[in-house]
Amino acid sequence: MPIIEPGIPQKGKWYDEGLEANAFLNASSTISKPLTGQAWAGETVFLDYFNPNSTGLWSMWLSEFKDLVNFDGLLLNRNEAENFCDGICHDD
Repeated sequence: MPIIEPGIPQKGKWYDEGLEANAFLNASSTISKPLTGQAWAGETVFLDYFNPNSTGLWSMWLSEFKDLVNFDGLLLNRNEAENFCDGICHDD
């Protein structure tokens, strides 16, 4: 059973598709860039599950993953925005 965590690494296909769909949590209501966190994958961003674009992406990504690795279920580990930083991680 795959164990999946919600943090999306800040590089690669998933990150690019999420940015294009504006599907990530923003740093604040006045800052329109994604909230950056630090997790096992390194610098990460997080899907905004209240955004309808996120649901479609999440579904598509899981379907693509299932095409690579056959599984009957998965564990969404720590399904909250996990952050190893003390507050917001700044990428500047």
